[in-house]
Amino acid sequence: MPFCVQELPQELILEILSWLPVKDLMRFSYFDKDGFTEYWVRFWNPATRIMSEDSPHIVLFDYEYLNVRSYLKFGFGFDDLSDTYKVVMFHLNVQSIKTETRVLTLGDSSWKKTLNCPLFPMPGKLVGQLVSGNLNWLALSNTFNGPYVYEWDGVTIDDLVILSYDLKNDTYRSLLMPHGLVEVLAREPYLGVLKGCLCLFLDCYEDTHFVVWLMREFGIENSWTKILDVSYDELIRIGLKFMPLLMSENEDILLLATERDSQFVFYNLRDNRNRSYSWFRCRLT
Repeated sequence: MPFCVQELPQELILEILSWLPVKDLMRFSYFDKDGFTEYWVRFWNPATRIMSEDSPHIVLFDYEYLNVRSYLKFGFGFDDLSDTYKVVMFHLNVQSIKTETRVLTLGDSSWKKTLNCPLFPMPGKLVGQLVSGNLNWLALSNTFNGPYVYEWDGVTIDDLVILSYDLKNDTYRSLLMPHGLVEVLAREPYLGVLKGCLCLFLDCYEDTHFVVWLMREFGIENSWTKILDVSYDELIRIGLKFMPLLMSENEDILLLATERDSQFVFYNLRDNRNRSYSWFRCRLT
Protein backbone atom coordinates (compact mmCIF):
# COMPACT_ATOMS: atom_id res chain seq x y z
CA MET A 1 0.00 0.00 0.00
CA PRO A 2 1.49 3.39 -0.96
CA PHE A 3 1.85 6.21 1.53
CA CYS A 4 2.95 9.82 1.20
CA VAL A 5 4.94 12.17 3.38
CA GLN A 6 5.04 15.89 2.81
CA GLU A 7 8.70 16.42 3.60
CA LEU A 8 11.65 14.34 4.79
CA PRO A 9 13.95 15.39 7.64
CA GLN A 10 16.85 17.54 6.50
CA GLU A 11 19.48 15.01 7.61
CA LEU A 12 17.83 12.27 5.51
CA ILE A 13 17.65 14.58 2.49
CA LEU A 14 21.37 15.27 2.80
CA GLU A 15 22.07 11.56 3.14
CA ILE A 16 20.11 10.87 -0.07
CA LEU A 17 21.89 13.66 -1.91
CA SER A 18 25.25 12.27 -0.79
CA TRP A 19 24.47 9.07 -2.70
CA LEU A 20 24.03 10.91 -5.98
CA PRO A 21 26.84 11.40 -8.50
CA VAL A 22 28.41 14.84 -8.56
CA LYS A 23 26.72 16.92 -11.26
CA ASP A 24 27.42 20.20 -12.98
CA LEU A 25 31.18 19.64 -13.05
CA MET A 26 31.34 21.44 -16.38
CA ARG A 27 29.72 24.62 -17.57
CA PHE A 28 29.48 25.04 -21.33
CA SER A 29 29.68 28.50 -22.84
CA TYR A 30 29.50 29.79 -26.38
CA PHE A 31 29.59 32.99 -28.38
CA ASP A 32 27.60 33.39 -31.59
CA LYS A 33 28.74 35.64 -34.40
CA ASP A 34 27.74 35.82 -38.05
CA GLY A 35 29.17 32.75 -39.72
CA PHE A 36 30.63 30.92 -36.71
CA THR A 37 30.22 29.92 -33.08
CA GLU A 38 32.95 29.77 -30.45
CA TYR A 39 32.77 27.24 -27.59
CA TRP A 40 34.66 26.69 -24.36
CA VAL A 41 34.16 24.98 -21.00
CA ARG A 42 34.78 25.76 -17.38
CA PHE A 43 35.06 23.31 -14.51
CA TRP A 44 32.96 23.85 -11.43
CA ASN A 45 33.41 22.24 -8.02
CA PRO A 46 29.99 22.41 -6.30
CA ALA A 47 31.50 21.54 -2.92
CA THR A 48 34.05 24.39 -2.85
CA ARG A 49 32.15 26.65 -5.31
CA ILE A 50 35.38 27.24 -7.20
CA MET A 51 35.20 27.84 -10.96
CA SER A 52 38.18 27.23 -13.23
CA GLU A 53 39.41 29.55 -15.94
CA ASP A 54 38.16 29.10 -19.51
CA SER A 55 39.41 26.08 -21.40
CA PRO A 56 41.00 26.63 -24.82
CA HIS A 57 38.33 27.86 -27.23
CA ILE A 58 37.12 25.99 -30.30
CA VAL A 59 35.60 27.75 -33.32
CA LEU A 60 33.07 26.00 -35.59
CA PHE A 61 31.99 27.67 -38.83
CA ASP A 62 28.34 27.53 -39.84
CA TYR A 63 29.05 26.45 -43.42
CA GLU A 64 30.79 23.32 -42.08
CA TYR A 65 29.07 22.45 -38.79
CA LEU A 66 25.55 22.44 -37.39
CA ASN A 67 25.85 24.98 -34.59
CA VAL A 68 22.66 24.05 -32.73
CA ARG A 69 23.07 23.22 -29.05
CA SER A 70 20.83 20.14 -29.13
CA TYR A 71 23.17 18.62 -31.73
CA LEU A 72 26.33 19.20 -29.69
CA LYS A 73 27.32 16.55 -27.16
CA PHE A 74 29.87 16.80 -24.37
CA GLY A 75 31.32 14.29 -21.96
CA PHE A 76 33.80 14.35 -19.10
CA GLY A 77 35.76 11.52 -17.51
CA PHE A 78 39.04 10.16 -16.23
CA ASP A 79 41.51 8.36 -18.51
CA ASP A 80 43.54 6.02 -16.33
CA LEU A 81 46.06 5.38 -19.13
CA SER A 82 47.18 9.02 -19.27
CA ASP A 83 46.23 9.60 -15.61
CA THR A 84 44.25 12.73 -16.46
CA TYR A 85 40.78 14.00 -17.21
CA LYS A 86 39.35 14.47 -20.69
CA VAL A 87 36.50 16.47 -22.19
CA VAL A 88 34.90 14.96 -25.31
CA MET A 89 32.87 17.00 -27.80
CA PHE A 90 30.71 15.54 -30.59
CA HIS A 91 29.48 17.82 -33.37
CA LEU A 92 27.89 17.26 -36.76
CA ASN A 93 29.73 18.06 -39.98
CA VAL A 94 26.96 19.08 -42.40
CA GLN A 95 29.15 18.50 -45.45
CA SER A 96 30.15 14.91 -44.73
CA ILE A 97 27.02 14.15 -42.64
CA LYS A 98 29.28 12.51 -40.08
CA THR A 99 29.88 13.08 -36.42
CA GLU A 100 33.30 14.54 -35.61
CA THR A 101 34.94 14.08 -32.24
CA ARG A 102 37.31 16.47 -30.51
CA VAL A 103 39.01 15.83 -27.20
CA LEU A 104 40.57 18.21 -24.71
CA THR A 105 42.98 16.66 -22.21
CA LEU A 106 43.20 18.81 -19.10
CA GLY A 107 46.40 20.81 -19.19
CA ASP A 108 46.64 20.82 -23.00
CA SER A 109 46.50 24.09 -24.91
CA SER A 110 44.18 22.92 -27.70
CA TRP A 111 41.46 20.45 -28.68
CA LYS A 112 42.47 17.38 -30.69
CA LYS A 113 40.35 15.93 -33.49
CA THR A 114 40.30 12.17 -32.88
CA LEU A 115 37.85 10.50 -35.27
CA ASN A 116 34.78 10.67 -37.50
CA CYS A 117 31.89 8.23 -37.21
CA PRO A 118 28.61 7.68 -39.06
CA LEU A 119 26.60 7.37 -35.83
CA PHE A 120 24.62 10.38 -34.76
CA PRO A 121 23.96 11.09 -31.02
CA MET A 122 20.29 11.92 -30.68
CA PRO A 123 19.13 15.40 -29.69
CA GLY A 124 18.21 15.63 -26.05
CA LYS A 125 20.64 14.85 -23.28
CA LEU A 126 23.75 16.99 -23.64
CA VAL A 127 26.22 15.07 -21.46
CA GLY A 128 27.24 11.44 -22.00
CA GLN A 129 26.91 8.79 -19.29
CA LEU A 130 30.30 7.59 -17.97
CA VAL A 131 30.64 3.84 -17.35
CA SER A 132 33.89 1.81 -17.21
CA GLY A 133 35.95 4.56 -18.84
CA ASN A 134 33.45 4.99 -21.70
CA LEU A 135 31.10 7.89 -22.41
CA ASN A 136 27.72 6.79 -23.77
CA TRP A 137 24.91 8.44 -25.72
CA LEU A 138 21.81 7.09 -27.42
CA ALA A 139 22.32 7.32 -31.17
CA LEU A 140 20.81 6.54 -34.54
CA SER A 141 22.53 3.84 -36.58
CA ASN A 142 21.89 5.80 -39.77
CA THR A 143 21.36 9.45 -40.57
CA PHE A 144 18.24 9.15 -42.77
CA ASN A 145 18.22 12.31 -44.91
CA GLY A 146 20.48 14.09 -42.48
CA PRO A 147 20.08 13.55 -38.72
CA TYR A 148 18.79 17.05 -38.09
CA VAL A 149 15.58 16.35 -40.02
CA TYR A 150 14.69 12.93 -38.58
CA GLU A 151 11.28 12.36 -37.00
CA TRP A 152 10.82 10.03 -34.05
CA ASP A 153 7.74 8.47 -35.64
CA GLY A 154 10.00 7.05 -38.34
CA VAL A 155 12.55 5.52 -35.94
CA THR A 156 12.43 1.78 -35.20
CA ILE A 157 14.18 -0.28 -32.53
CA ASP A 158 16.65 -1.45 -35.17
CA ASP A 159 17.67 2.18 -35.78
CA LEU A 160 18.63 2.73 -32.13
CA VAL A 161 22.10 2.00 -30.76
CA ILE A 162 24.36 3.30 -28.00
CA LEU A 163 27.37 5.29 -29.14
CA SER A 164 30.19 4.48 -26.71
CA TYR A 165 33.43 6.49 -26.70
CA ASP A 166 36.50 4.89 -25.09
CA LEU A 167 38.47 7.60 -23.25
CA LYS A 168 41.59 5.46 -22.99
CA ASN A 169 41.97 4.56 -26.67
CA ASP A 170 40.02 7.44 -28.28
CA THR A 171 37.90 4.94 -30.22
CA TYR A 172 34.17 4.31 -30.49
CA ARG A 173 31.83 1.36 -30.86
CA SER A 174 28.09 0.84 -31.02
CA LEU A 175 26.15 -1.24 -28.50
CA LEU A 176 22.78 -2.81 -29.27
CA MET A 177 19.52 -2.30 -27.42
CA PRO A 178 18.28 -5.13 -25.13
CA HIS A 179 17.10 -8.16 -27.10
CA GLY A 180 13.77 -8.15 -25.26
CA LEU A 181 12.97 -4.66 -26.52
CA VAL A 182 11.01 -5.22 -29.72
CA GLU A 183 8.22 -2.67 -29.95
CA VAL A 184 8.22 0.77 -31.56
CA LEU A 185 8.50 3.24 -28.68
CA ALA A 186 6.08 6.10 -28.11
CA ARG A 187 8.89 8.45 -27.06
CA GLU A 188 12.67 8.53 -26.94
CA PRO A 189 14.33 6.44 -24.19
CA TYR A 190 17.09 7.71 -21.88
CA LEU A 191 20.41 6.44 -20.59
CA GLY A 192 21.58 6.59 -16.98
CA VAL A 193 23.90 4.89 -14.50
CA LEU A 194 22.87 2.55 -11.65
CA LYS A 195 25.39 0.82 -9.36
CA GLY A 196 28.14 1.74 -11.82
CA CYS A 197 26.26 0.01 -14.67
CA LEU A 198 24.74 1.52 -17.78
CA CYS A 199 20.94 1.60 -17.60
CA LEU A 200 18.20 2.31 -20.12
CA PHE A 201 14.81 3.63 -19.00
CA LEU A 202 11.76 4.15 -21.16
CA ASP A 203 8.00 4.03 -21.54
CA CYS A 204 6.65 0.80 -23.06
CA TYR A 205 3.44 -0.94 -24.04
CA GLU A 206 1.90 2.09 -25.72
CA ASP A 207 3.15 4.44 -23.00
CA THR A 208 1.46 2.57 -20.12
CA HIS A 209 4.50 1.13 -18.31
CA PHE A 210 7.80 2.43 -16.98
CA VAL A 211 10.64 -0.02 -17.72
CA VAL A 212 14.30 -0.04 -16.60
CA TRP A 213 17.03 -2.22 -18.14
CA LEU A 214 20.52 -2.68 -16.63
CA MET A 215 23.66 -3.72 -18.56
CA ARG A 216 25.34 -5.75 -15.82
CA GLU A 217 28.63 -6.19 -17.71
CA PHE A 218 29.57 -3.15 -19.74
CA GLY A 219 29.90 -3.87 -23.44
CA ILE A 220 28.34 -7.35 -23.12
CA GLU A 221 25.03 -7.00 -24.91
CA ASN A 222 23.53 -10.24 -23.60
CA SER A 223 24.01 -8.94 -20.04
CA TRP A 224 21.05 -6.56 -20.40
CA THR A 225 18.61 -7.38 -17.58
CA LYS A 226 15.13 -5.94 -17.06
CA ILE A 227 14.97 -4.85 -13.41
CA LEU A 228 11.69 -2.94 -13.41
CA ASP A 229 8.47 -3.17 -15.41
CA VAL A 230 5.66 -1.30 -13.66
CA SER A 231 2.42 0.20 -14.92
CA TYR A 232 1.76 3.89 -14.40
CA ASP A 233 -1.59 2.87 -12.92
CA GLU A 234 0.31 1.06 -10.18
CA LEU A 235 2.47 4.12 -9.53
CA ILE A 236 -0.71 6.21 -9.38
CA ARG A 237 0.96 9.41 -10.56
CA ILE A 238 -0.15 9.11 -14.16
CA GLY A 239 1.32 11.83 -16.37
CA LEU A 240 4.59 12.08 -14.44
CA LYS A 241 7.76 10.84 -16.09
CA PHE A 242 10.40 9.08 -14.04
CA MET A 243 14.12 8.50 -13.99
CA PRO A 244 16.03 5.98 -11.83
CA LEU A 245 18.56 7.53 -9.45
CA LEU A 246 19.84 4.81 -7.13
CA MET A 247 19.55 1.12 -6.38
CA SER A 248 20.43 -0.50 -3.07
CA GLU A 249 23.43 -2.81 -2.87
CA ASN A 250 21.25 -5.91 -2.59
CA GLU A 251 18.99 -4.56 -5.39
CA ASP A 252 15.90 -4.62 -3.17
CA ILE A 253 15.14 -0.89 -3.36
CA LEU A 254 15.09 1.43 -6.36
CA LEU A 255 14.90 5.21 -5.92
CA LEU A 256 13.01 6.96 -8.73
CA ALA A 257 12.55 10.68 -9.33
CA THR A 258 10.10 12.65 -11.41
CA GLU A 259 11.54 14.82 -14.14
CA ARG A 260 10.35 18.22 -13.00
CA ASP A 261 8.80 18.65 -9.58
CA SER A 262 11.31 17.05 -7.16
CA GLN A 263 9.09 14.13 -6.20
CA PHE A 264 10.73 10.82 -5.33
CA VAL A 265 9.60 7.27 -4.83
CA PHE A 266 11.25 4.32 -3.09
CA TYR A 267 10.21 1.19 -5.00
CA ASN A 268 10.55 -2.20 -3.33
CA LEU A 269 11.74 -4.84 -5.82
CA ARG A 270 12.06 -7.65 -3.28
CA ASP A 271 8.74 -9.33 -3.98
CA ASN A 272 7.27 -8.98 -7.45
CA ARG A 273 3.90 -10.12 -6.16
CA ASN A 274 3.61 -7.49 -3.42
CA ARG A 275 5.71 -4.54 -4.47
CA SER A 276 5.41 -1.46 -2.28
CA TYR A 277 6.44 2.11 -2.73
CA SER A 278 6.41 5.44 -0.89
CA TRP A 279 6.35 9.03 -2.15
CA PHE A 280 8.13 12.04 -0.72
CA ARG A 281 9.40 15.48 -1.70
CA CYS A 282 12.85 16.97 -1.15
CA ARG A 283 13.09 20.65 -0.24
CA LEU A 284 16.43 22.08 0.78
CA THR A 285 16.45 25.12 3.03
